[in-house]
Amino acid sequence: MTLERSDVMNILFVIQGEGRGHMTQAIALADMLRRNGHRVVEALVGCSEMRQAPGFFHEQIQAPVQAFASPNFLKTPDNKHFRIYRSIAYNLRWKCRKAYFSSIRFIARRIDEMQPDLVVNFYEMLVGLACWRYKISVPVICVAHQFMFIHPAFVFSRRLTFTHRLLRLYTRICRLRASKCLALSYAQIPDVPREKLFVAPPLLRSDVLNLQSQTQPFLLGYILNHGFADEITQWHARHTETEVHVFWDKPDAPGTYTVHPNLTYHRLNYQLFTKMLGNCSAFFGTAGIEAVCEALYLGKPILVVPAHGEQQLNADYAAHAGVITAESFDLNPLLEKISKPVHNNKFKEWADKSEEMIMKLLELQNENEKSGHLYCH
Repeated sequence: MTLERSDVMNILFVIQGEGRGHMTQAIALADMLRRNGHRVVEALVGCSEMRQAPGFFHEQIQAPVQAFASPNFLKTPDNKHFRIYRSIAYNLRWKCRKAYFSSIRFIARRIDEMQPDLVVNFYEMLVGLACWRYKISVPVICVAHQFMFIHPAFVFSRRLTFTHRLLRLYTRICRLRASKCLALSYAQIPDVPREKLFVAPPLLRSDVLNLQSQTQPFLLGYILNHGFADEITQWHARHTETEVHVFWDKPDAPGTYTVHPNLTYHRLNYQLFTKMLGNCSAFFGTAGIEAVCEALYLGKPILVVPAHGEQQLNADYAAHAGVITAESFDLNPLLEKISKPVHNNKFKEWADKSEEMIMKLLELQNENEKSGHLYCH
């Protein structure tokens, strides 16, 4: 479709940098927007002393990138889980609060200077606070799977902990004064227009959408917290006949670390990861939504081990799509699932509607703004 010049949108991205899911979603949406004739004019990424935007993001977003200080989580000594209470105390220190106040001003200033047609917020709380503090008039569209956690149809299968309640509070702060929230979902459920909450398929990278999936006899893993490597290595010591490849984020590790001829750890490389995801017989990892959705799209059996409270909810939700949830990286249930394959194309059919649905929502928002029909809280 060729757009008239007046229909071209200039869009500013703001992205929470914790984990990699929001960044890969931003890359997928940027590609989608360019295919439809729009422009991403800048990407602002929340970072910290412990967390920087990785090289693949700078390479693939194809827009200027600026960093700002953003809240982050502290990990446990074993590098498996997050320390919620210590993270709260750390982020409430005056040094941190001063940096976050500066970031709120920075976000508001960049929006004012760039004057984009839309701001897309990938789950960064400071955007909501900037909109609330500075009464930003540019429409903001929030995009994240976490908005499913405030959808009336979302059923919590476990007792809500303090961590889960904090997550829902964070989610509501993110959407302060937002025009729309796009809740990325495993399945189609009704929108909630009165809450400006619209359900959309996951945002998957074009590299994954264009893959020809095959099945080769190896398992593929991705662990955000490299402390889980010990569990995987211990399991593999009892199953040395199984070929396993694992991608991890261990900063001082070599590009390839071979523990056993059939067990190899790789530093994160998205081209190699994508190729191996298409060829593996099954996938396992922590319960980040992005890799799980990519594996579901390719029809791979999946096992996940939640690393923190949010991922517990992710795992509960993913279970409805046939994903195995476990407490540790005992991969035996995954081997059993490989031997009993179940072909289900419902997720793929839903995910293939992503571009049509999301572009319709964004372009309709732009048309309404130009017509003077503003959405605001």
